[in-house]
Amino acid sequence: MHSDIGRTVACAMALTAGAAAAGTIITLDLATVLPETGALTRIHADPRNFGNFGVPVAGPYDCDGDGFQDSALAVIRLSLPGRLACGGVSLVFGDGTIGGVIDTGQFPSNVLSIAGDAVAETCGNEIWMDDVTGDGTGDLLICRQNYTLPGRIGCGALTILPGGPWLRSLAASGEVIDLRTPPPLLPLVTFTGVAETDRLGIWVRTGDVDGDGVADILVGADQADESPALPNRGEAWLIRGGSHLFGTFTVDLADFGATALEGHVVRILPPTAQPPLDGADVGDHFGATCYILDLDGNGQGEVLVSSTISRASASIGAFGAPAGSARSAGGTADGTVYIAWDTNFPATAWPDGWTFAIDQASEESVIDGGVNNRRFGEELAGGDFDGDGIPDLFVADLNGNGTPGQTGRINAGVGHVLYNAPLLRNRVYDLDSPPGDIVRTDLLGATISAIAGDTMLFADFDRDGIDDAGFGQPQDDPLNRFDAGTVTVLFGQPGGWGSFIDTAPASIANSAVDRITVIQGAEGGNGLLLGDILCYSASMGDMNGDGVPDLLINEMAGDSPVPMGEDVGNLIIIDGRELTGPARHGLFSE
Repeated sequence: MHSDIGRTVACAMALTAGAAAAGTIITLDLATVLPETGALTRIHADPRNFGNFGVPVAGPYDCDGDGFQDSALAVIRLSLPGRLACGGVSLVFGDGTIGGVIDTGQFPSNVLSIAGDAVAETCGNEIWMDDVTGDGTGDLLICRQNYTLPGRIGCGALTILPGGPWLRSLAASGEVIDLRTPPPLLPLVTFTGVAETDRLGIWVRTGDVDGDGVADILVGADQADESPALPNRGEAWLIRGGSHLFGTFTVDLADFGATALEGHVVRILPPTAQPPLDGADVGDHFGATCYILDLDGNGQGEVLVSSTISRASASIGAFGAPAGSARSAGGTADGTVYIAWDTNFPATAWPDGWTFAIDQASEESVIDGGVNNRRFGEELAGGDFDGDGIPDLFVADLNGNGTPGQTGRINAGVGHVLYNAPLLRNRVYDLDSPPGDIVRTDLLGATISAIAGDTMLFADFDRDGIDDAGFGQPQDDPLNRFDAGTVTVLFGQPGGWGSFIDTAPASIANSAVDRITVIQGAEGGNGLLLGDILCYSASMGDMNGDGVPDLLINEMAGDSPVPMGEDVGNLIIIDGRELTGPARHGLFSE
């Protein structure tokens, strides 16, 4: 072992005869990272929050037009007077640097606070950033899964906060955007769900589906009922991006077919015939996870929708909703991923009220989890991980453990890299019986209840032209720190990573991965306080303008130094150079 200043680098050798030798393994211990070194920014959540149900993060994108990248974190359990657990979001304006500490609870002038409307709204249960208006400035997308209208408890909502310099002005003035009574001239667009407990906004992602150069929006409503006899089947909505999303108005999707945005919205339903379900639930939960990923490399994204859910924040019910109406786990028997290819969505205006079931798509793929899965598709990612210039698909299952009957590391979590994603087009198969031309890598979480794959990152962190993958393991126990969490970064390499990777510390050195960086959470739980639960939410992008993607990761139950600041949650921004570059003093553990 070669120990550099504060850095652990293991030139791992095969531990058993015939095993494939790994290359360099770097360990980044966040307990030793000092924000003042410039390696990391730590952003503390408002101390009125409690992070045990999630602290979603998003970014980077320039939302105020000053040329610097911004980020956001949500405080879904934030409580205000008369509004218990209304939730909220902090939009943090960047200055082009990484380093230091920001306490959003002190309302600094570079943080814009946004507050949810109602009790138990869980405003910010998911957030995302992209330019969906097409003006070159980033927009903030805020999910509000328990948003309520009169007679429509928990219908849910998606609110779009278009970017512009006025957002920075609001922050500098100390004004809070109260979504109950927002400033009347503030650009703000809200889509509301169709029916009671539909939970529109359970998830949201963006990407350019129709090829017009503007990001489109895919948002799920996983508890939409097909009928009283078929509850919680779910649905997803594809919303075309463009200047029509800039303004101050509400789109009630209960009026779909006669809204102001007809021609720009598609309603996507689960398959016509309901597939076998997980024994713990009564619905598909289609739309609980949804992504837009370019799987054929033509510059247009495919629409991916999963029928599975396992999520702490989904257990929070809307105020006044029937007991048991908020389902946090369920879906199809082992989890299912549906793909509607971009050819289904023309660049021309879409028909008014356009609705179709996913199995009616002109080009569609269906991948079911296998006997070794429980929640196949709960997380999705894409990239070229083997360097052949062809996109690959990464599908994760945070509750699987790679064994029939789940008898091994219970809830360890598994991941599946499906190479050469264009081969998936118009394929319908079970993961246990794949077509012969589908090659994949399977990954296993490091320990019992690591829930590996709950969150994933994908970017070319080392700038070698091949994408890398961050495999989040929020409840891993590095260095015996209970639930501190880890992120296992696998650097892409020509030919891929082999058929199986066990990410347990004693096994990962035997994997056929040339380079690995393991990021270890700083603090473990002690029975009274939670561990950091690192990487329950994450994003990636170049925050400081050096051309290297940086990591935006939550410490879901990280601590703030203020009184009563334990377990409130944090956003940490890690300089991407620290995954591979020369160590700074105090960065890597011995």
